Amino acid sequence: MKKINYHLAIVGFGARGLFALELFYSSLSRKQNPSYSKTIIFESSDSLGTGKAWDPEQPEANLINIADRALDCFQGRPEFTIKDVRFPAFPAYLDWMEQVMGQTVDDQKDTFVPRKVMGAYLSHRAKSIIEPLQSLGLLSIVRERITGIEKTADFFELEAATKEKYQVQQVILAVGHLSTNTSDQNKEFIEHAKKTDTAFIPDPYSGDAAETFKNTTRAAIKGLGLSMIDVVGMIVQHDKGEFNEDPTNTPFLKYSNDDSDLTIVPFSLDGLPIVPKPIGKQIDDLFSLGAEEKNELLKQLANKVHQDHIQEVEDFLRPIASYVVKVYNQLTDRYYDKDLAAAEGQQLIIDWLLDPSISSNYMLDQSLAPVEYMKRCCQMSYGLTGFSLDYVIGQVLRQLQPDLYNILSYSTLSPEVMAAFIKVDEQVKRYSFGPPVESVLQLIALEQAGILDLRFVNDPEIELVDQGFKLSKGSNHIICDSMTDAVLSSPDAKEIDDVLIRTIINKPLAQQFHEELGVAVARDHTILLGSVKVDGLYLMDRNAKGSVYGVDAVLECFNEFKMTPMIASIVKAVDHQ
Repeated sequence: MKKINYHLAIVGFGARGLFALELFYSSLSRKQNPSYSKTIIFESSDSLGTGKAWDPEQPEANLINIADRALDCFQGRPEFTIKDVRFPAFPAYLDWMEQVMGQTVDDQKDTFVPRKVMGAYLSHRAKSIIEPLQSLGLLSIVRERITGIEKTADFFELEAATKEKYQVQQVILAVGHLSTNTSDQNKEFIEHAKKTDTAFIPDPYSGDAAETFKNTTRAAIKGLGLSMIDVVGMIVQHDKGEFNEDPTNTPFLKYSNDDSDLTIVPFSLDGLPIVPKPIGKQIDDLFSLGAEEKNELLKQLANKVHQDHIQEVEDFLRPIASYVVKVYNQLTDRYYDKDLAAAEGQQLIIDWLLDPSISSNYMLDQSLAPVEYMKRCCQMSYGLTGFSLDYVIGQVLRQLQPDLYNILSYSTLSPEVMAAFIKVDEQVKRYSFGPPVESVLQLIALEQAGILDLRFVNDPEIELVDQGFKLSKGSNHIICDSMTDAVLSSPDAKEIDDVLIRTIINKPLAQQFHEELGVAVARDHTILLGSVKVDGLYLMDRNAKGSVYGVDAVLECFNEFKMTPMIASIVKAVDHQ
């Protein structure tokens, strides 16, 4: 056993772990006569500070799905000093992009850089604090996974996969995306791939996936979200074709490669494509009523939440729906050019948020052929055609999401209401977490070139055959030599098969917040058992209290509002050691 007693352990050192480390030591540096305690980091991946999502070695084809303009609040790290060692300031993201990459924000057209660029920023930011901490003897890094944890009266004992044990006083769990229990369907696919000369890829970002993408000629993809777009990009990069503007049909593209024998077949349970974000600020500004009305809405929602006036999710959605009605009615170009009456419009929007499959003259027709649906959405993104109400709802919610997450994160809402809102939020993510329009234009170009086959997009029958995976829909069928699961599992604690999370739940050192959600935590991220805190044990990733608290977004990883209570608790414990 390691005899060194660390004050703090950070298990998982992606973007959230990095920000926790920064806040911890910058907070200590501001105290008079501080006690500088040692920290130990456990991270098994090659890159520090990035996590899997922002791996700086991932393919160029994987684009970030948040515009550079929306990252203007991604602040840098202020300068601080510990024991006469200066920790230099690290620039805000947009400043770094300008200084290092020579890129500035364009109000006409948003830029969506490869995710590896964000990875480079995070990696350099991590290095700039890790090295001086190590020079002071305050930081150790162990390249191992933690698989076990024991709590004693005085410390936590962490056990690594190598069976090495470490004693620490406080633990931050920031493990992020974790594998979940394999579905029965995927188990069948895995066994089938072993028996045949075919491939099933459960993790599209793995090394095995990269090798498969080089050689596949008929690729099936389960899922129509952002990961599907990444998979398409990773496959097509080996096809050696080119995307070019179509001068006769702005803003659409053409894909050219006369020698291509590639076919890509995506599908999902509902067959509805993901929706692109607006092309830039001028279009995006159409979905807001301005700062004053937005702040009034947020104040109203916060008051409702904190005064226990939310008995069902509709109580929370009603003010948002009224706001959307006003946004829609102020538009000069609409899909269905008729104003929404206040009460009827509010109810229509609530009904759609609860069930996006409902139809209305105001909504984009979901029965459109998938490629036509994507074309209409791209035209809306450019402001070239009237905006449908569902598109408006999605963009308004995207603008409100960071503030809504903050309001709900420290609420006393019942698990049932929280789960209902999370379900709404997940359904709207087809719009609010949409890709850059360029990605959807490329999908359309691939379809027009005969590479992207959308005939099976809506819940096809799947038969396992010797040659691979046979997809059928109506009279059409196709056999694919590979199948990739590009559906990201929700943070349902009971479905997570990571040994560490299973351990803390089974001991028990933690409990599920709701039967479909993550682990229950207090305001300061301390894990809860009932209403009792497990002092010194913190969880601060997407697995915490469901998706509202732990959100999959880089800005949430650097959310000082949310992380400050946890850091204050940890620093307070340092003072009393």
